[in-house]
Amino acid sequence: MRNITVLNVPVLPDAFEGLSDETAGTYDETGEIQFVRLTLEVSKSAVYRIMDEYCVESIEDTEDGTKIITLSLPEIYWLTYYLINFGTELEVLAPQKIRNNIAEEIRRINELYENKI
Repeated sequence: MRNITVLNVPVLPDAFEGLSDETAGTYDETGEIQFVRLTLEVSKSAVYRIMDEYCVESIEDTEDGTKIITLSLPEIYWLTYYLINFGTELEVLAPQKIRNNIAEEIRRINELYENKI
């Protein structure tokens, strides 16, 4: 996505009444969704996925052909799972909190499967 226009139309938690608690903790005291600024190293073959789905703030080329991408995403329950679905095509460089969340989820996945192979 490019040339995005922010409309400043708030999406308040009341709009999700009746849904599960998956959005709990994602809103600040004003009712706004909290965003996290991510720095990602993404393979050439996967960079299009991020650019098709989100407004990328910056892209830098690296010597090995990967791209360093900076963008802000909502810090909600699915963020970890979204990033994990890229597998080895993406590494979160920052922030450390998100890196830790991904590492912890991968640890749990490994425990689930390690004695079943």
